[in-house]
Amino acid sequence: MFNNKTPKEMILAKLNKAKAFNEEASREIAEVSAYINKIPAIPVVFEFPAQGEAATVQVIPPPQVQAITLEMVRARLAEKSSIGGTDSVRALLSKYGASKMSELDPVYYADVFKEVEEIA
Repeated sequence: MFNNKTPKEMILAKLNKAKAFNEEASREIAEVSAYINKIPAIPVVFEFPAQGEAATVQVIPPPQVQAITLEMVRARLAEKSSIGGTDSVRALLSKYGASKMSELDPVYYADVFKEVEEIA
């Protein structure tokens, strides 16, 4: 049961064991961090209770964003065009690589929908 190692060897063995533990812990931390970074942020409110009461947590749902559709963009562009903004409407569509509404990439619907309000 006696250890035949010198004090130096015992210290080196302990250091190697600590180093291996540290490397494993670093890998675990990196793995958990990668997982956590994939989780979307969810706002919460913590209410600290009076002594003896249970704590409560309220999750605040994200705001609902309405998807902008082709029909919504078309209606807004038609409205601007009907009050004399035809050239501005064409320029706006051209800015997004389209010569007519049916050529507009759906990715840009929200941008065009917003920008059409800024044109004269």
